[in-house]
Amino acid sequence: RVYVDGTEISKAEKASSGAGEDVVTFGDAYDNGWSYDPGQNAVLFWGDAIPDFNQDVEIFYRPIGGNPRSLPFEARLMKKLLCTAFAALLGATPAFAQNAVDVGVIKNEDVKIVQKLLYPKADRLEYGAHLGVMPFDAYTLTPTFAATIAKHFREDMGVEATLMGGYGFKSSTYKELESPPYGVAPDAYGFLGSVMADFQWSPIYAKMNVAGKRIYHHDIFFTAGLGGTLERAIQPDASTTVSPTLGASIGFRVFTGKDLAVRVQLRDDLLIQKRVKTADTQGTFLKQNVTLLIGVSKLGGK
Repeated sequence: RVYVDGTEISKAEKASSGAGEDVVTFGDAYDNGWSYDPGQNAVLFWGDAIPDFNQDVEIFYRPIGGNPRSLPFEARLMKKLLCTAFAALLGATPAFAQNAVDVGVIKNEDVKIVQKLLYPKADRLEYGAHLGVMPFDAYTLTPTFAATIAKHFREDMGVEATLMGGYGFKSSTYKELESPPYGVAPDAYGFLGSVMADFQWSPIYAKMNVAGKRIYHHDIFFTAGLGGTLERAIQPDASTTVSPTLGASIGFRVFTGKDLAVRVQLRDDLLIQKRVKTADTQGTFLKQNVTLLIGVSKLGGK
């Protein structure tokens, strides 16, 4: 049942198509009253029944399963509902209920459609711990770990510091090249650690339904920044170098609780690397470190 300012509104009937059939075609509409659109999960108003601004709209319904509740319900399910009236070409105009919807207290596991941002980041700190790997270097295979701390000034903007460590092991390609058939030891450097300061931009906040059972909220973010990287030569001299580093990344968070998120990030760091032992032939090299990081983060206070 549907009420506007305490007056019950009758259910609308389909208008005639004009061809002697009780079928609604393009350009036809319902007559005065209300109808239910299962595709939108919405109650629509038609004709003279369209509510004016600031009118109170009350909708009472019976659940599909279980024992039907007696009317009226103990609480108003939707008070001052935001209603969108779809008008037909016969002259009806759209109307909107402007007041907020009061749906009472809903458990998180019962939420199937969410119209607001449930996991705000603005003016909050975010702490993260991550494990990763650098899988694309030809001569090294490098497991990594990282700690991050971010300050979100707005929902879509913040700054982040990343401290990352690891160890570059010889790859199968390197081992093959230094074996007796080849006898070559490439001048490769293995990753030891880095410190980065990044600007973070999070333009996308969205939600996804998994197997029709639960809604997960997530966001997508991009970072860009500067820092430094420490690496060591794999050859026996084990010389080290500290390289200025330009970094960028793309990642996403999947929020799993009030303050927790699973975070996946793909970093691409460009090193301007100076190597003393090859200074006579080529002293400066551009080296690329691509890292895949997976971890958890926690949103804290300001």
